[in-house]
Amino acid sequence: MTATVSPALPPELEREIFELCAHSWPAQIPKLMRVAHRVKHWVHPLLYQTLVVYDPSQENPDDAGTRWITIERVASAISAHPAFFPSAVRHLLVSIFHNKDVANIATILAACTGIENLSLFEMDDTWISIIALLPLKRFYGRCQILISMPHPSNIVFPHLTHLRLIDWIHSENTDALIAFLAYPCSRT
Repeated sequence: MTATVSPALPPELEREIFELCAHSWPAQIPKLMRVAHRVKHWVHPLLYQTLVVYDPSQENPDDAGTRWITIERVASAISAHPAFFPSAVRHLLVSIFHNKDVANIATILAACTGIENLSLFEMDDTWISIIALLPLKRFYGRCQILISMPHPSNIVFPHLTHLRLIDWIHSENTDALIAFLAYPCSRT
């Protein structure tokens, strides 16, 4: 006779505990996923909620709260499980890229349709139409990215509530940046 052990806590409370633990210590999510199949189902999406995409030639900082992953690995994971990423990834930072990575980053942006917070320090013109479809609330990037975008700005960022520009404004770009920022938001 085989005895089956049922959970001592109600499943709703058990899930709340594991999700709280996963949010508090994201680096421990892979270990939590080994506890039980149901726990893996609950916390696996949290593993990809925040991604920092980096170039492997860069040093990978040891940050326990961030999911560092190479551009190639994200693109490979997306092609293996395309239905998973639209609802999983909410925060994406592309720390660096090279010309060879443009297509992979476009794939990542197109697949992760739930991105609310996006940090880009370089921009390729082919990404603008993809970014315009994202439900972005926060955008972090260089002024040059905004200046290179077509107007009006509210078409590219219809849901944006926070904008952070992370570089110096050169005098030759001031007029273009002011023109970009002068467009009213499309939200009422």
